[in-house]
Amino acid sequence: MSSLFRIAVVAAMLLTATGCASEAASPSASAQVIGPIILDSTQTSATVPVGRTVVFNVEDPGAWTLAAEPAELVALSAGGEQGGAVLNPGAEALKPGVVEVTLTNSAAGETLVFQLTITE
Repeated sequence: MSSLFRIAVVAAMLLTATGCASEAASPSASAQVIGPIILDSTQTSATVPVGRTVVFNVEDPGAWTLAAEPAELVALSAGGEQGGAVLNPGAEALKPGVVEVTLTNSAAGETLVFQLTITE
């Protein structure tokens, strides 16, 4: 057996062993990342499980202010530039109930109202 052939066989064995190790370390097929619920001016209501985030898809995300009633059901996050990225405003569902989230863009004279039904 030539030494070049032996090197190729050893390299193939190492690559196979490395591939197996990385497969074992990868997340299982059942692990899933659940993204946010995205709403815009055409879809103004949603059912949201506790812990999920709602993103309000609006133009000029930094121009909007947010308010919620009752406020204790959601954690609101302002939109705009953060860390070099432009983020839309959002709300994280904290407790079950029905909440009305109002977005206001004073510069454009626009108001959007969203109704979120938060479930366990």
